[in-house]
Amino acid sequence: MRIATITSANLFFHDTSRLLQTNIELIEVKLEEKVVASGLFLLYGNMAHYHLMGSNKEYLPLAPVNLMIHHAALWAKSKGYEYLHLGGGYTGNDSLYRFKHTFNKNKSADFYIGKRIHCPDFYEQLLLQMEENIGEDYFPFYRHPQLQA
Repeated sequence: MRIATITSANLFFHDTSRLLQTNIELIEVKLEEKVVASGLFLLYGNMAHYHLMGSNKEYLPLAPVNLMIHHAALWAKSKGYEYLHLGGGYTGNDSLYRFKHTFNKNKSADFYIGKRIHCPDFYEQLLLQMEENIGEDYFPFYRHPQLQA
């Protein structure tokens, strides 16, 4: 008998798929029935948004993420979406941003960062638990580039 352990990650993915229902798509790249990369794409209006991605490092030389994004673009177009939003990087012009930019070398879209905190007490508690004291006004603080592993 297999007993599943419920973790916050499990709850996140369960709740996300339950709440978004038909506005989310999981795209997987498989090699001989083994998932080597997968991504969640959020769907709304005329846009598909690349939200989360995971890959098996062992298969990165085969470029499964490139294949996944290419397939996602073709799939989104076939469903009537006009844009595939890949997002930016971690700090601006970093390797993640440059990778995503290779899919559209013509131009980048304007972007905006929302800074509304919906649960201010929870956010304050999170900040109090952090050991780092960078001394900057960075939002959200827990994503500060100096805190990235």
